[in-house]
Amino acid sequence: MIKVGQIYNMPHLGGKVVVTWIRADETEFNMVRNDGFFFVSKGLWVGDDAKLIAEYPTWLEAVNSKEFNNK
Repeated sequence: MIKVGQIYNMPHLGGKVVVTWIRADETEFNMVRNDGFFFVSKGLWVGDDAKLIAEYPTWLEAVNSKEFNNK
């Protein structure tokens, strides 16, 4: 199950992304890529090539993490 604060490597979206928001009924979600590009999507689909890298309690912790920023 996809959750806010998760970091994924998603080659089909261009690299690492953090889930920043999910609608309560799970029909929409937002993600930010580590180059700053922001995605807004209808439907929860992470893709067959998506790999969960790390999970943090909040999206803010995730975007500041070493896993997301290649530190």
